[in-house]
Amino acid sequence: MSNSGPARNDIANEEAAAIFAALGDPTRVALVGRLSDGSACSITELAADSALTRQAVTKHLQVLEAAGLVTRRKAGREVFVLSPTDPMTGFNVLDWIGRFGGTKEEDVVAVA
Repeated sequence: MSNSGPARNDIANEEAAAIFAALGDPTRVALVGRLSDGSACSITELAADSALTRQAVTKHLQVLEAAGLVTRRKAGREVFVLSPTDPMTGFNVLDWIGRFGGTKEEDVVAVA
């Protein structure tokens, strides 16, 4: 375990919880997948690719943005959304699991 202290562990727990909660919904997983190539899409385009309304897409994107998995930018009247090429950069699953006593790769495979 690292000596980063309880404050850092609390932050890491909050970050992990936000990511896992955001990806706990199949619609949000699909949105992240749609944006995974790094290109920007408008909310209108994302809604057109699914059975969701623009409002529903916007609500899902707010959750993903809060978790740091997407970013939004406005161009004129349109809002574009993009995902970093690796949205989980900085989140090390092995380190996170290691805080609970399992640090070996086979421990991670056993969980999966």
